[in-house]
Amino acid sequence: GAAVRTVVAARGRDRPAATTDAGASGPAGARARNSPYPPVSPPGKRIAFAVAGWLTTATATGGWQPNAVALPGQGRQYAQYLRFVDENRLLMTIEVAVDGVAERFASLSDVWLHDLASGAWQRLTSTKPDAQAWSIAKTPIFDNDGSLLYMRHTGLGSGSDADLRTELRRVVGGVDSAVRQLPDRWGIVAVDDGGTILWNGPDERSQWQLTSDAGADRLTPMGCGRSSWAPSLNHDPDYTP
Repeated sequence: GAAVRTVVAARGRDRPAATTDAGASGPAGARARNSPYPPVSPPGKRIAFAVAGWLTTATATGGWQPNAVALPGQGRQYAQYLRFVDENRLLMTIEVAVDGVAERFASLSDVWLHDLASGAWQRLTSTKPDAQAWSIAKTPIFDNDGSLLYMRHTGLGSGSDADLRTELRRVVGGVDSAVRQLPDRWGIVAVDDGGTILWNGPDERSQWQLTSDAGADRLTPMGCGRSSWAPSLNHDPDYTP
């Protein structure tokens, strides 16, 4: 009932693989670039990953063969920061294009919830497009009280680092409000039953750190390390000699 999902970054096609109690297998030849964080459902019987931005799922009962899932909108879209809520519900952000913004630049993303059993989509945050600024949702997760926690990273297209802002936000009853500002590029790894948040983000020396946060400024360093969604330590072989 348990599975470990990995992506091997190789020249050419990256290779997703699943290691289970029954052995290792995976969708042959599937391209998994842009999905360094393929989550596994709590029972370990379903995995999800993004292939060139497209949402893809696979199940143990289906021999881990990939199944493409259509995203809820039209045009250029990218699914990111995938996280299983339970066996059938998948939390993620979806980035969309904004008129006037070049495709190669980050522009706008919001948090969505997808029910894999019914195929239904629910948009949990709603941000207005702006060709002069960008706004990216990251690392969504449900808190123990059922509210949604996520990070929003914003900045101006023509601005400097001084324009960057990273803040923790909470959605309760459809109301999206800021909780507090955090250091640049921080994100949520996990939240325990008591509400303690495990953060991951770079320090002033650009070294990624894990930090436990029980609130009331009770921050506990847990050492240097990167969570699965953080940028890779190694360069992609397709772009590095």
